[in-house]
Amino acid sequence: MPNQTFVLTSSDPPAIPPSFTDELAKSDLIILAPVFNDWEAAVQLAREIDLHITPKYGVALIFVDDGSTQIPDWIDARRLSVATFMVTLRTNLGHQRAIAVGLGLIAGHVQASTRVVVMDSDGEDRPADILPLVDASDGSSSSVVVANRADRSEGTTFRLGYWLYKKIFRILTGTEIRHGNFSVLSAGAARRVAYCPTLWNHYAATLEKARLPIKGVDVSRGIRYSGQSSMNLSQLIVHGLSAMSVNIEVVAVRMLTFSLIVTVTACLSGLAVIAIRLFSDLAVPGWASVVGIALLVLAFQAVFMSTNLVFNVLAARDRRAVIPAQDCWRFVETVKQLSGRGA
Repeated sequence: MPNQTFVLTSSDPPAIPPSFTDELAKSDLIILAPVFNDWEAAVQLAREIDLHITPKYGVALIFVDDGSTQIPDWIDARRLSVATFMVTLRTNLGHQRAIAVGLGLIAGHVQASTRVVVMDSDGEDRPADILPLVDASDGSSSSVVVANRADRSEGTTFRLGYWLYKKIFRILTGTEIRHGNFSVLSAGAARRVAYCPTLWNHYAATLEKARLPIKGVDVSRGIRYSGQSSMNLSQLIVHGLSAMSVNIEVVAVRMLTFSLIVTVTACLSGLAVIAIRLFSDLAVPGWASVVGIALLVLAFQAVFMSTNLVFNVLAARDRRAVIPAQDCWRFVETVKQLSGRGA
């Protein structure tokens, strides 16, 4: 039925459009890309995928409309051969949660031989790079191939902030993260990730936490098709904190350990100052005792705050988390086919 839009209710679970599941079942690659108002770039991405990928693989391209406020014009896209769908969310959830909803949506309909590609829709993740990522996949049921950035095209401030984010992430979590969203997952890996509650916060960090075998391939960052990146320094900070929240248990324990080390060091320093003052003839400046007391107070505050964080993390385990594979339909409003057979 041409241009049929399926409006979904909040029932659990709503019916999935047959054309949608049919395309997922017969596709070699399912490409998932979140979009917020950047429809000109999304159309260009669809053209590039049609040019570079469809000659080698059967593709289902799924755009997750993250509550856009602009209405897209898909007249040119209807001429494409690649089966393209638009999943419209009920509200703006943000880039990472749009990915989570998309993966949750397709998790139960991916065939064993199908691979899932997650990428941005603005052109910085180049469609031509999908092929080397797919080629690097070993075909196992839990393989993940990620795109490591060989270079970055952002400004100096952003690159410095990104470098600092990776270093802090390494210190607080004990793991290193070199990749973003651009990745290829086997069917088993996609299903496993879709059931991770932490996917709701951060996709790349969840791949690391899921303990899947991850292989990196160096690729260069592409140039945006149009417009400017919406990522700024403040959004990068939020993005970094979201990544760290995926490993909040480890972060909390490390902060508590660091606080205990600081406390012990401060206590020993304070006792040394007192001992020198009482049991030796060495001159102790008048401010030394004040500094020692201040260090003790700060150390005890650090321990209190870290301990409070640990107990809050443990208490949060009783709360029901959002599991994308189970809860995704609550956020989906419509599913519409834009191109391919039946559009």
